Amino acid sequence: MIWRSVSELEDMKAIDNFEKENGLTLPESYKKIVSQYNGGYPASNSIRLTEKEETDIKLFLSYNSGDIETVYTAFPFFSERGLIPFATDSAGNYFCFDNEKVVFWEHEEDQIISVANNFPAFMDKLGADSDSGTEDSPAMTIEDAFMKNEEERRFYELSEKGRPDYENAIFTAERQGKLEVARSMSADAMSPDLIFKYTGLTIEEIEVLS
Repeated sequence: MIWRSVSELEDMKAIDNFEKENGLTLPESYKKIVSQYNGGYPASNSIRLTEKEETDIKLFLSYNSGDIETVYTAFPFFSERGLIPFATDSAGNYFCFDNEKVVFWEHEEDQIISVANNFPAFMDKLGADSDSGTEDSPAMTIEDAFMKNEEERRFYELSEKGRPDYENAIFTAERQGKLEVARSMSADAMSPDLIFKYTGLTIEEIEVLS
């Protein structure tokens, strides 16, 4: 599986420390992913929630305290619900652990949707709808196609170099919109928890706006 926008883990003990500080036990398969691909997202990042609804994985929450979206800032809100957040989608919703199960928290309706019985099953569902190959004839990814010859490989390398700038621009635009909404809600004396619910901003970010 190819991963993008990875933020290398600065402290390899960060996950263990987070578990100890909060009295948690995280799935080993999840910790292995984070140790290698902290803060990133898989290239095949679509996931089906129900028969009629699907979403994406925007990123896995980072264990680097200096990154923008971290497990540390999201955890206080979800801990009161008995959930452990570990990833977000592009709409500001969160994927969380509910004991061993993986659930999806939809912020507009404050709704919990069961996604998978465990983390490995969750990972198996990523991009499943686009996997049309068989064991003898696996589906070809975009990356595989670009690697067929030298010219195509060069094109792929150049497009990947431009991808972070494009993604950062989209992220910045989305964030500015959320900040404007949060400022308006704060001006109307709405609670930080309610602002978090509708914008996905962290409590710390919301308190700065007050």
